[in-house]
Amino acid sequence: MKAEKELTDYKFALDRSSIVAITDQQGIIRHVNDDFCKISKYSSEELIGQDHRIINSGYHPQSFIKNLWVTIAYGKVWRDEFCNKAKDGTIYWVDTTIVPFLNDEGKPYQYLSVQWDITEKVQYIKAIEEQNKKLHDIAWTQSHIVRAPLARMMGIVNLVKEFKMTTPEREELLTHFIDSGNELDNIIRDITEKTEPVNFNKYEIL
Repeated sequence: MKAEKELTDYKFALDRSSIVAITDQQGIIRHVNDDFCKISKYSSEELIGQDHRIINSGYHPQSFIKNLWVTIAYGKVWRDEFCNKAKDGTIYWVDTTIVPFLNDEGKPYQYLSVQWDITEKVQYIKAIEEQNKKLHDIAWTQSHIVRAPLARMMGIVNLVKEFKMTTPEREELLTHFIDSGNELDNIIRDITEKTEPVNFNKYEIL
């Protein structure tokens, strides 16, 4: 009696704290809790009797899915992050743990899937990755632009050092040097204005 109450309490705790689904050996959904329906936007009637392909986003390669099934088919716990698609087409991410239930022969007869919504965390990471890519692209492009006036300036310095020149020639080179310096300064200002740092304060680190 005590054991049955403990099991009931465990189920109640899981249902209230996470996204839960139970499937049979073939992967057919036999139970979903309210949170599963809420995040997938399907009713329990629409989900029960289906397999998880109903929420397949197509994001993961076949090798990823195969590894999942091989792992749990051998009675081992599988855990990873999974990208799913809700009924309305929106994408959501879940941190997923799948626990096989084994019979007396050690073979799985059903699977318990416990998930937590990590959509905001994944979106935060992707936003940072995208911002970093933009910054890298800007830096790469601008570095090539900077090299042109810088090369001219170094060339002028070398000319002045290696050759004897009249005052007018030196004045002309000095003018070119100053022009190149101003051009370089403008480029650096342009980089500063276009390169906006990531505002970390608007993201909540989970």
